Amino acid sequence: MESGHHPYLQTEEPEPVKVGGVKGVQFDVLVKDLPQDYYGMCGRECVDIFSLSNGKQIVLFKEANKRRVIVLEDVKGETVTIDYGGLASDFDKVAPEARKVVDSVKWGDS
Repeated sequence: MESGHHPYLQTEEPEPVKVGGVKGVQFDVLVKDLPQDYYGMCGRECVDIFSLSNGKQIVLFKEANKRRVIVLEDVKGETVTIDYGGLASDFDKVAPEARKVVDSVKWGDS
């Protein structure tokens, strides 16, 4: 997986992870040093990251939030990205519950 740098995001080093038996990486992301006049497709106080596969939605990260991003590169030949999070101040409380949902993923035959 290629890594890049975004001027307004602070990321932790990727760690290995498995979801439904598929290997990938996970890392945490925070918005950092967002200019006062910044305005993306998602509006103010947030950073556009990427379009979803339907091309219509933008995944975004907001200031004061912390997100955990999981990237699985080979789910039946496709790259799958999962993310969850909330307010950085509450992240350690909500992350274990979100992780239980992620851990319940099973990839179907279709």
